[in-house]
Parts: sequence; C-alpha cells; structure tokens
Amino acid sequence: MRYNRLLSWKKIILYRIIVLLAD
Repeated sequence: MRYNRLLSWKKIILYRIIVLLAD
C-alpha cells in the first residue's frame, strides 16, 4: 500500500511537470 501511495504522488508530480513544460 505504501508503494502504491508513493507511485500516486510521483505520478501527480510527473504530470504537473509535463503540464508546466507544455505550458
């Protein structure tokens, strides 16, 4: 469960970076 949560926030950060780069 802990690993799943880590992946969750990591995915959100990655998505945010991509959005920022795209913008």
